[in-house]
Amino acid sequence: MNAFSELWNRTRPAFSQVRSIFRTRKLALSALVCLGRQTVSGMLTTAGRQFVDWSADHRIFEQKRFRS
Repeated sequence: MNAFSELWNRTRPAFSQVRSIFRTRKLALSALVCLGRQTVSGMLTTAGRQFVDWSADHRIFEQKRFRS
């Protein structure tokens, strides 16, 4: 987990909002441990977010959200 955190912290400049960093980190970790196909819905369920509003999570994948 420490290695993942160190790598993830290097991506910090790519995000304009802190909440986006934490949201995408949670989804990335979920993608690593998600069983079956790594769909957005599967990642959200793995993260334990299946009973909350998913709209913000889905917006991450809608368009380019990172500064180049």
